[in-house]
Amino acid sequence: MDSLLHRGKDSGLPTAPVPHSADDFQRFFEAKVQAVRWSTAVYTTAAAADSSFGICSRPASSPSLTVWREVTEDEVRCIMAASAKSCSLDPIPTFLLRDCNESVLPFLTVLVNTSLREGYSPASQKKTVVTPLVKKPSLDTQDIKNYRPMSNLTFVSKLVERVAVKQLVEYLIG
Repeated sequence: MDSLLHRGKDSGLPTAPVPHSADDFQRFFEAKVQAVRWSTAVYTTAAAADSSFGICSRPASSPSLTVWREVTEDEVRCIMAASAKSCSLDPIPTFLLRDCNESVLPFLTVLVNTSLREGYSPASQKKTVVTPLVKKPSLDTQDIKNYRPMSNLTFVSKLVERVAVKQLVEYLIG
């Protein structure tokens, strides 16, 4: 099945048994995310209070990115062609979806545009498979702090993300 789905054998997972349970990793990663959110909130509040903090701010006359531009089927087709990675949450492997992309392209384009316009995705696209990976092969696999979360998003989530990134980069360059 792995060869059919183009999954590699080297997943980066530790080969030795790890004494940590899935619940251990979940608690550790949740605490880590909460710490980042807290530090970011403090940073954002401080930056808002100090108007001279805008190191990378654009001039006031520059246009701002307030809405996402609707994408065409051609744009979605190009972005779909960029990657064939699949997620176990996807109903079919990405390479099969790409083989029949002309049939699903109108639906995917509407889904992407609606997600960007409304600011949210369907509940099915808000799930991810999180795999703990050792940060460096030389680190001790027994220490939970030596792991990082690797998220595997669904294909549609990645598609919406890539459209948003493309438009953000266009805005920042332009």
